[in-house]
Amino acid sequence: MPRGFEGGAIIPFQIQPDTPQIPSLTDPNIIIVSGPGGSPWVTDPKNPHLGGNFDGGDLGSMYPNDLWPWLIQHFHPKTMADIGCGTGETAQWFAERGMWTIGVDGLPYNVKRCKQPTILHDFEKQGPCGLPIVDLVWCADVAEHIAEEHVDALLATLVQGKVLAMCQGTDAHPGGWHHVNNKPEQYWIDKLAALGMIEDKDATVHSHTLTKVGWWDVSGRIYRRHG
Repeated sequence: MPRGFEGGAIIPFQIQPDTPQIPSLTDPNIIIVSGPGGSPWVTDPKNPHLGGNFDGGDLGSMYPNDLWPWLIQHFHPKTMADIGCGTGETAQWFAERGMWTIGVDGLPYNVKRCKQPTILHDFEKQGPCGLPIVDLVWCADVAEHIAEEHVDALLATLVQGKVLAMCQGTDAHPGGWHHVNNKPEQYWIDKLAALGMIEDKDATVHSHTLTKVGWWDVSGRIYRRHG
């Protein structure tokens, strides 16, 4: 069962007086917060809008046996970008299957641990992140962490792909770490459509027959770039 999930429901989390908070042995700026089931959330107290990812990858947003192989088979991507890549496990998986990959993350601690090329970028402070147009953009459990006044920077980054596979927290699932922008799913559909990224409804429906795990089961959608 993915960490942070129980019976298919996302577990709300708040730091309690007895919540373990362990300083990183390799970076004095980083505190590892122990969440539900021992979830190792990487946090930077001086930059609370960054981090909160699982150290070593989040099983609730990793799909190596079903969704990811189908994305390759169906869309035949040769290049991909993982936006909000954490410690880089997703980009590494795609790279091991012959794809050129790049990650984007705002936390130096994460970027240093990524095995594939990764851009250090803070949407709140730096605006959109310029990328080469790639065949596939992956963005999982990221959008709800970006404050609404900065979300256009994220969206402008996401539409630099031909295909976007995205899932995020919603207003109906407010749990999780640092979810500051839980919006209805239609909010993201409309925002992306205004930038030329239109949902591929058939692909979305099929993707949900492949996996019932984590955030994809909650809000995963496939978009294609038009124009």
